[in-house]
Amino acid sequence: MHKTLSDVLSSTLKPLCPRDSHAMHYEAKGIHWKNDSGDTDSMPSYHCGYIGCSVRYTHQQGYFTVVKTPEQPYFVGEPATNLLQCPRHGAWLYRCRSEKEDHFHWRCGVEGCGSASEFYIPEEIPLTRKRSLSRGVMGVSASFLGQVS
Repeated sequence: MHKTLSDVLSSTLKPLCPRDSHAMHYEAKGIHWKNDSGDTDSMPSYHCGYIGCSVRYTHQQGYFTVVKTPEQPYFVGEPATNLLQCPRHGAWLYRCRSEKEDHFHWRCGVEGCGSASEFYIPEEIPLTRKRSLSRGVMGVSASFLGQVS
């Protein structure tokens, strides 16, 4: 696995929120806090921003929410969403739309990386479960979904 400190979160991604499947938006100074010297540090991230939703995504943390603590933010991973990592960078993959109705892609968030996996929702899943999965309820493991090569 190739991993360097220069792995930068791309600002042109189109991740979907795992809670509500809304498009997430890039924020260059998305998460900020005061460091030990009193200066403000920040970390870019994607934020859902849908009414009441606080989910964020970075390639280093995956999908998460932020709990503000007095000194610096504390990241809480979204349950059952950070399932796949890039084979090149070890970065958490994000979920995005596919042109096919019953497919979605997991892609690497590192600038310039083309790693992606396409998954489909198998026909044997009951229709109500299929609709939930296609809307982004990620309560199943990746092994439950079929991978398209």
